[in-house]
Amino acid sequence: MNHISFASALTKITENYIYWSEYSASDSLFLSLMNLVFIWLKFLTIWRLARSAALLDGIFIFFSFKIKLGIDSPENMNRCLLNNHCFEGFWRSWHRGFNQWLIRYIFIPCGGSKTKMWNICVVFTFVAIWHDFSLDLVCWAWFICAAMIPEMIVKRYVAKH
Repeated sequence: MNHISFASALTKITENYIYWSEYSASDSLFLSLMNLVFIWLKFLTIWRLARSAALLDGIFIFFSFKIKLGIDSPENMNRCLLNNHCFEGFWRSWHRGFNQWLIRYIFIPCGGSKTKMWNICVVFTFVAIWHDFSLDLVCWAWFICAAMIPEMIVKRYVAKH
């Protein structure tokens, strides 16, 4: 994909930040979208290979044991990046195994759906710090939370009416 689309290279080189002002809004949006698609495709490939290895390892060694316990490695990216109708659905399917861990060990102990907006901010802050302890990632996490809160308010309003 790097030979076809240079979007990921354009966003990584610090000298290219000078040229971002020369792009039109549609060019910037397209480059950002192509960079996201590149990241999605990269992680999809890595996680599918890792899941295949985990499943193959279990088939030959612990096949009957896995069936009895129902242990399976989850499909991490069960939806395409461009095939999501809401932010919540996107983040649920982005890294499914890690998402299930976050729900089980952070979201539910913090109160679950009762204080959903607050708990999502806690979870995303934890994920940002888990990736790397930097202010940029924490700000990114809070921006994602700020983008998800209006969606949750609309969903709650529509569900009541």
